[in-house]
Amino acid sequence: MAVSLKINNKGLQIVDEARKKLGWKKASTEWCEQAGVSLASLKRFWLARPIQRESFINICEAVGVDWQQAADLSALEEAKSKAVKESQEVREEIPVPVTGEWDWRSLAEEKLVLEKRKRLTTNPLTNADGKTFEIDDLYVPVEVVERSHLPKLRCDVSPEERAKLSQSRGEAFSCVFETDEFFAKVLCQGNSKSQGRRSALIGRVGSGKTTLLQKMAFWVLEKTDDIPIWISLADLQGKSLESYLLEDWLKDAMGRVRVTEEMQESLAELFNSKRVWLLLDGLDEMVTEKGSQLGAIASQLKGWIAKARIILTSRLNVWDIGKNPLEEFDTYLPLGFTDGDGERGDRVGKFINSWFGKQPDLGYSLRSELNDPDYLWLRDTVKNPLWLALLCCTWGRWEGKLPNKEVIYEQFSGALYQWKQAIFPITSHEITILNEAMRKLAVRALEENNQSCLRHRNVCDLLGEPNEPLYRLALKIGWLNIVGIAAENPDEPVYVFWSPGFQWYFARKVENIFIQPVNNPSENQSHQLIYC
Repeated sequence: MAVSLKINNKGLQIVDEARKKLGWKKASTEWCEQAGVSLASLKRFWLARPIQRESFINICEAVGVDWQQAADLSALEEAKSKAVKESQEVREEIPVPVTGEWDWRSLAEEKLVLEKRKRLTTNPLTNADGKTFEIDDLYVPVEVVERSHLPKLRCDVSPEERAKLSQSRGEAFSCVFETDEFFAKVLCQGNSKSQGRRSALIGRVGSGKTTLLQKMAFWVLEKTDDIPIWISLADLQGKSLESYLLEDWLKDAMGRVRVTEEMQESLAELFNSKRVWLLLDGLDEMVTEKGSQLGAIASQLKGWIAKARIILTSRLNVWDIGKNPLEEFDTYLPLGFTDGDGERGDRVGKFINSWFGKQPDLGYSLRSELNDPDYLWLRDTVKNPLWLALLCCTWGRWEGKLPNKEVIYEQFSGALYQWKQAIFPITSHEITILNEAMRKLAVRALEENNQSCLRHRNVCDLLGEPNEPLYRLALKIGWLNIVGIAAENPDEPVYVFWSPGFQWYFARKVENIFIQPVNNPSENQSHQLIYC
């Protein structure tokens, strides 16, 4: 039986007085070092939540308190009595899940906290220009939509429809959920396909998939008795998911050099108890020797792993290309931030205010600038959380001034390549070749009756077939996104540039071409080419 302890009310007072005499804070790293526990365990201790017995004793003894005075022993005795009673009632033919002598919830929470801290320290946006942000400080909830299928599209869409496509609002979806509603209703109840047992969050880079998955993990800890296990699929590095869980994840969680068969069996039985939420982040970053990432992960969701609730994140371009072996997954997309004073709120403004919390005047002036008709071309692009964060960086760096349109998109482009460089290697030579191909594609799209959509054959003419490096790189970076299938041919994908602004930017870089707006200066404007 796994033994956990939590503190009682009197114990809280005793321990609090003892730590004050030592001059320690409640969340003191010195205390953690003396007790040999994680900061997450110490926080759970103060919240009167159960933690591992050994950790509880060490925390008390580090400040000179008898743990038996501080522990809620009645809860311990009640748990023991309940376990004995249950063991007597179990029939021989019904197997009892064994979870070993470990507090899996605490172990999983510690891993989540470490993962969150790692993302904070490696994300250039949360360490921008000497500023340090907590993800929770910048978090603004997004709406989530359920998507049923890729829409059929004509390539000669209107500028207004082009803007919707650039923000994934041309997708076919049936329901729109607020974040909390999505967690409570959708994940707990599910729908007719999987009853919530298997779900996918799909979207473009920077759309908030990973942040949403992190929020989901801590929601599971707070609202349920289940155990969320987070796996960044890029960390597998060719290993199977089963091997990674039984070796790497278990070693890190246990803090051991090696793990025993008993530990591995206990983890497998935990999955068999159907109390695990397996959160798989970044399917598009998963390394595979051959075949698609979709096929690779589908072949590994079997046996005891398949007993977990599985939620994964993936880029649209991975999820939508070719036949999908995970079609039984319920599929959802996080939408970009809303912009304006409508009933859905000004979430762009909320994010800006959070970013400039200590410099409210800068935040107010940036929001006002975006409302200026001269910058309407920028508003749709920065509904994406990534680009909005980069815009805030630029606004702070330029001390409350915006550079011209070309310089802004130049900075956005460079930042994206820098961010991707930390995930997968890309050489300056590859960037040069890719940028040149994007310029030709942008011009071709504008040449063909000012179309914003690109047919599969047009893309392959300049980038090669889907199995060739340049094509894969363009979709991996995200310059092109599959947004539907051709109305005339359901086997032919339809693509758009990340946004009309990036299409303009790449076309603008071609020599001897001048791009003239046809109507208004907004983001969804039409353009015409004039050859000099």
